[in-house]
Amino acid sequence: MPSRILEIGEGEQHDQAVYLRSREDLTPQPYMTLSHCWGGTTPMRLTKESEEALKAGISVNSLPKTFRDAIYVVGEFGASHIWIDSLCILQDNLQDWEDEAGVMCDVYSNAICNIAATGARDGSIGLFFERDTVVECPFYTTPELELQIGWDGRVLSSPQGTLMVYPRDQWERDVEHAPLNRRAWVMQERFLSTRVLHFSDSQVFWECPKNTASEVFPDEIPITGRPIWYFDSHQLKRVFFQAGREDGWADRVYFWWQVFVRGYSRCGLSKDDDKLVAIHGIGKVISRAIGDELVGGLWQKRLIQELCWRRHLGYEEKETYTSLYPSHWRAPSWSWASTNVAMHPSNMRHHERCANLRRNATVEAIDVVANGSGQLERAVLRIRGKLINGSKWDNVKLDCPSLDPESTDGIFCLVMISCSCNVLPLREDETEPSWFCEGLALRVIDGDRYERIGVVEVSPRPGIISPENEAEGQQIITIV
Repeated sequence: MPSRILEIGEGEQHDQAVYLRSREDLTPQPYMTLSHCWGGTTPMRLTKESEEALKAGISVNSLPKTFRDAIYVVGEFGASHIWIDSLCILQDNLQDWEDEAGVMCDVYSNAICNIAATGARDGSIGLFFERDTVVECPFYTTPELELQIGWDGRVLSSPQGTLMVYPRDQWERDVEHAPLNRRAWVMQERFLSTRVLHFSDSQVFWECPKNTASEVFPDEIPITGRPIWYFDSHQLKRVFFQAGREDGWADRVYFWWQVFVRGYSRCGLSKDDDKLVAIHGIGKVISRAIGDELVGGLWQKRLIQELCWRRHLGYEEKETYTSLYPSHWRAPSWSWASTNVAMHPSNMRHHERCANLRRNATVEAIDVVANGSGQLERAVLRIRGKLINGSKWDNVKLDCPSLDPESTDGIFCLVMISCSCNVLPLREDETEPSWFCEGLALRVIDGDRYERIGVVEVSPRPGIISPENEAEGQQIITIV
């Protein structure tokens, strides 16, 4: 049970009351959770001032519509307890908030179901919408003429017989791109909840580790109606909670974590400081399972690869943030959490099967201190590698587009990995293997202290880095 929970009194909803209970006051009870958008309004909150009134009981009718609807759903499930963040965490007590954020993984994972107000922009909207069900329902047709499906004169298929026609983007449109799922905190809430009921503005959707379904497709949403893999942030959940964990399972978790973070980095936060706090619960759960530690949002056992994240070019950060950087420090420059930009994982993953892949840098020490909620207090990385003057490198991908890529004063590249792969030549006269090298673009602060400003990919440069000379000029530097 959570440390606090709302108990729903008996009676019809118009004269029901809810009571704030402490874990010590109750025997373990099944409960549900609510994921919702606060929006521009401030929902009813638990504060030192309102705590006694909530313990004594308040009318359900005095709550925002989304809360009232959620309480109705809980009753329909035969349960009598619900956890709502704004009413179960003291909103004016920082220590209580940090303590509760640190155990969020238990709150959501132990609930019987998460009620998601997916289509509601704030608490005044509720869970239930007026809708035109005819638009969403599939229909069947038997074409009188032969259909040729394709484009640009290419025929991909010529289906015969009766066809089912339906909007294939229902899940992506009504769940993934819905107002609720643009919130960073909700990414964690969805992952940790074993079951989620999404109340969208068109229909109710169901999500669990084994299946996704809807009112239109109550057994299972067809494969063609699901997101393209690189937009499917919640494949991580399905892989992580699969029944059998065969060989290679941890590698799949690492891969889908990168897709998850790619999606997470696009979500909005009302508090800058929550960037790592809002996935602290997921990190704890996965860490225990794979025997790795999340440091600054990066997995320690794969740190060389994960350090080479990059800003996702072409994504409009202005959709969720007004600034590319937080108002004050929340993560080191080597962490994707140090910026508000959408991130993309390292391209190193495309070269992991190369037999001669070389990791040209080694981590000497990591000094990371965080509080119980996962918020960083200090994060310093000591790494050994070869620094190359910035003037010798090309194809620099900067974390901040306002930096001048032409100015190389005080700019260096720390070579992270390199390899050559024998791939299919693009031209008949091409005989040399493909060569790949990736590194961090660093700016000197003082002495041996540097900050990350981007990543670097380079084409072959004779003598710059090779097995014969990579040990020459190596040094230990500090990245902050």
